Parts: sequence; structure tokens; C-alpha cells
Amino acid sequence: MNYAEEIKERLTMADVASRYGHEPNRAGFINCPFHKEKTSSLKIYDGDKGFHCFGCGAGGDVIKFVMMLYSISFEQAITKMNGDFNLMLPIGKKISVAQRREMIRADIERKKKRKQQEEERQKQDKYFWDCFDEYHRLEFQKVHYAPKSMDEEPHPLFIEAIQNISEVRYRLDCAEIERWMNGKERNKNT
Repeated sequence: MNYAEEIKERLTMADVASRYGHEPNRAGFINCPFHKEKTSSLKIYDGDKGFHCFGCGAGGDVIKFVMMLYSISFEQAITKMNGDFNLMLPIGKKISVAQRREMIRADIERKKKRKQQEEERQKQDKYFWDCFDEYHRLEFQKVHYAPKSMDEEPHPLFIEAIQNISEVRYRLDCAEIERWMNGKERNKNT
């Protein structure tokens, strides 16, 4: 079993940075621990995308971050992270066939759950952008096809916009809130 890949799947860069005393700001930046600076220049990317410092050029994944932060080897870093995050990976230990099977089964379940979450996120994103497009189409119709005078007969597209824009705006607001709430929940669980 590849413990490094397992660690990278289980831990986000934000989790690792926070655990070791570097809390990312709202934009995902921290003061780079690898060079002196006054302004945060190290970007923490979502999920397993790692980090990059725009000041000194340091970058990599969660394991590389720990290696650089503590000046330790790859093996020492994965062992440290395994203990610090209580991952309970049997690094350096002999495991039975049954234990290996259970680890593989748990890994498959984790990947399946992650895939389902990603599919749900994509579905929510699509719904949000569909509502966004529909809202802006109706806004355009409302402005572009509005009667120029009180005597002018309203265009059917203007009438459609007036009748539907409030309901579409409501759906758009709900979709935006749902995306935001689920994003917070995903960040809390990763």
C-alpha cells in the first residue's frame, strides 16, 4: 500500500498548514515559513493541490511541506504526519492479509464517498450556473424589451421577464447559499 498517496488523499493542505501553526487567511495565504517576509505570499490550494510561495518559489504537496518545515526526510515526514493526524497507518509495521484487505476496502469506500461528493458538487454547480444564466437572460429581456412609452404594447419577452425574474432570483439565491453551505461542510470534513 502506498502510504504517501493515502496521506495525500486524507489530508488537505489547509489541514496540514493549520496543524503546524500556519492558519491560512480567507484568500488561502500564509506567511511563508521558508523565508522572511512581512506579507503572506505562500498560497495554500484547495484539497490535494498543495502549496506555492510566490516569494521564494517553494512548492509541493502536503508531505513536501512537512519535510521542508521540519527539515526531515520523506520517511520521517510521513511517519510524523501519521502520528500527528492519528491516521493509524501501519507505517513500518507488518500487517496481516486480513488487515491489508480491510485497508483496501476502507480505501475503496473513501474513494467512492469522495467521488459521490464531487458528483454532488458538480450537480450543484451546474444548477447554480443554469439559474445564473437564466436570471441574466431575463434581466437582459427586461431591459432590452421594455416598452419605450406608456402607449407601446409590451413585448412578450418583456412580459416573460417580469413574470419570472423574481422566482429565478429566488432559486439563484437558494443555489448560492447551498453551494456556500456545502463548501463550508466539505472544508470542515476534509
